[in-house]
Amino acid sequence: MVITDRNRIVVEIVPPRREQNKFFERGVREGWLTPPTDPATEPPPRHPMVPFDELMQELERDREDR
Repeated sequence: MVITDRNRIVVEIVPPRREQNKFFERGVREGWLTPPTDPATEPPPRHPMVPFDELMQELERDREDR
């Protein structure tokens, strides 16, 4: 909704902003956190975790290569 005075916009009423996390706001303000470029998108899909046994076998193969 827009309120005008003599055809000049003086007030624009918009839905309330979504309350952000104080931690997030502080990080952005201090510069150690970068906000997303498009907050409407979902985060990228997570990669499946490697089972522990498979991880240890891979580590052993890497050590054998030396």
